[in-house]
Amino acid sequence: MVRIWEKEITQNSKIKKLTPIIPLIFYHGRREWKFPLDFSSYFNRQDELEPYIPDFRSNLFNLQQLDDKDIRGSIIYQAALKAFKHGAIGLSPYLGEMLQSLSTLPFDEQLRAFLCVLFEYILAVSKDTTEESIEEELLSIDSKDARGAYMTIAEKLIERGKAEGKLEGRAEGKAEGKAEGEILD
Repeated sequence: MVRIWEKEITQNSKIKKLTPIIPLIFYHGRREWKFPLDFSSYFNRQDELEPYIPDFRSNLFNLQQLDDKDIRGSIIYQAALKAFKHGAIGLSPYLGEMLQSLSTLPFDEQLRAFLCVLFEYILAVSKDTTEESIEEELLSIDSKDARGAYMTIAEKLIERGKAEGKLEGRAEGKAEGKAEGEILD
């Protein structure tokens, strides 16, 4: 919050009052949220310091307690929330519906960027969604644009894998060279 206010002051040095910030915790973990929402509870409380301890309450938005039919808003917003909610638990049953909804939108740079981030997120966190299952879903909805966005991510992943492979190869080569040098000594 302080950084937001610092940025606000930097951008407008004549500011007289700070903009209020409503703290929101966006939680999409599997376990129940068990942490305090009152900021002051994170401090060692001492009576004489009590007036100097900042105190406010955060709002908890727990996706696991939200039914899918209650997720509303833009198609992109709904897809993002469903990816967060089901990503680590099991996204496969929802993937086709999500991609079908997204394919109804006009394909522009914003949607392409969102799809790239969505696919990268899904591949990083989902245990039941593979590159092949995404490709199958994209073929079934026949969206060349969405497939293009996916291919951008696939190419990135391939390049990342090649780079990691080169690093591993160099490390192994150095280790083998060092071991051979020790044997010759």
